[in-house]
Amino acid sequence: PSDAQPVTNRTTTDYAVGAFLLASAEIYKLTGTSCTGGSAVSATIHQSPASLTQGVPVAFTATATDACGNTVAASPVWTCTGGTITASGVYTPSSIGTQRVTVAFGTITSTRTFTVQASSGSSNLALRKPVTVSGEQIGNLGLNINDGNTTNRWSAEQMPKEAVIDLGADYQLDQIKVFPYLNRSYRYRVDVRTNAGTYQTVVDRLSNTEAAAELTNAINARGRFVRLTVVGAGNYTGPWVSIREVEVYGRSLSAAARDLESEALNIENAALSVFPNPSQDVIFVQGVKPGEKISVISREGYVLFESFENAIDISGLAGGVYFVRAGERVQRFVKK
Repeated sequence: PSDAQPVTNRTTTDYAVGAFLLASAEIYKLTGTSCTGGSAVSATIHQSPASLTQGVPVAFTATATDACGNTVAASPVWTCTGGTITASGVYTPSSIGTQRVTVAFGTITSTRTFTVQASSGSSNLALRKPVTVSGEQIGNLGLNINDGNTTNRWSAEQMPKEAVIDLGADYQLDQIKVFPYLNRSYRYRVDVRTNAGTYQTVVDRLSNTEAAAELTNAINARGRFVRLTVVGAGNYTGPWVSIREVEVYGRSLSAAARDLESEALNIENAALSVFPNPSQDVIFVQGVKPGEKISVISREGYVLFESFENAIDISGLAGGVYFVRAGERVQRFVKK
């Protein structure tokens, strides 16, 4: 071996007898040890993407190795979050944000974590939809905020100021992008409400210090009306709110219902169970982690109610198909 190279059973054929290495003025005897392989001790997913695109399938592969580094013949079991994955490792992301794919060879696992971006082929739901603002400057009107042109802007003097975009119908919303003028680190909040609901905060950047041409916010909400409220800025002391564009991405509620069906079929969700199923009055949810919130969701994707109790009264629901969600796991149940 060369200087500083460790002596192992791979660098000498006489490791069973021993090897000697001269280091400085002392001699050390290195006793070789044999390698016993066979069982898998580690797993490796070969792909490590930083980001994926919503709706675009990606094939993952993996191998298991023993203590000697030899590949072990074993069948992988794949699980995921934010989408579906086949037995052969083909992952189709349906939800944006941070997601993961995990492979298991028995008790040996490996995980890849990545960011799922909104599909570039999907439409901007806010584009040229009706908008109302709490103020505007002549020449920099409110309608500029969602006209698809980032070279103009909406401006209004004195903060706070707000702009409300009417998407025209309820959607499952995944992402909101805000394009500040001159990369100002505006401090803002985004609230969303359904056609018949009340506003819920989905983005809170009231302490924002990020100065960028584009501020991307991953969300998970249903809504028709999107309200942006700007209260100040970190790197700008003037009185003007100036936003070049706001984009809102999502999908129809019918598509969201299909996504819930897909999630409920994911093998990882087997740890979550609902019984009795079908049920008429009370369901019991098993496999919930301590402190985890349980949501009851309609097929259209609406969160009907939430609970931290494993026993949930569903007597007030109409008959049909519903879902329970705990963390990132989903299961389907039927109300009689």
